[in-house]
Amino acid sequence: MSQEANLARLSEVVAQGWDEQLASIDSRTASVRDDEYMVVRVVDGVPRGLPEAAGDELRQIVDAVAALDSGKPGLTVQYSGPLPSRQLEPVYHHCSFSQDDLIIGGSAQRVEFEKLIANAHQRVIIHSTFIKASDVEALFETIRTACRRGVRFSVFWGAEYDEETESRNAAEAVKIMEMVSKDVDAA
Repeated sequence: MSQEANLARLSEVVAQGWDEQLASIDSRTASVRDDEYMVVRVVDGVPRGLPEAAGDELRQIVDAVAALDSGKPGLTVQYSGPLPSRQLEPVYHHCSFSQDDLIIGGSAQRVEFEKLIANAHQRVIIHSTFIKASDVEALFETIRTACRRGVRFSVFWGAEYDEETESRNAAEAVKIMEMVSKDVDAA
């Protein structure tokens, strides 16, 4: 997806009924930052959706903008530069495992994955760089049974950021969503 197409798509999502417009996005930067754009919904003059960790300076800016008449142009804010990086001490936890704890081989992984789904009570979170609709179809009865018990599924794709991989993953995601949405128990 081109940067312009991605910008248009995100702008449409962000702007749905909120008088908001996404100005720009650079999806090919070397570092991912989540502190450059923020959408804060204002309901009856009260900002909603501001992160709990927001500092006093940001809160003052948001309050000033929220107090503006909605028909007037926005408030210009000067960029104050990058935040100082926090030095976080790593937290170490003792972990011991044996060879029996390692799952080696596709068929062994599938057996354990099916057990995981069968024993899930509330949620299954899947992080993968490749999920194919055919894989989901092969496990669909197991997934459907879990959904009937109220288990929710979340899938996170992590993959290379090239057009071909993104397009392939998007096509597989569409196939999976079509498959799931057609099933009363899984939808």
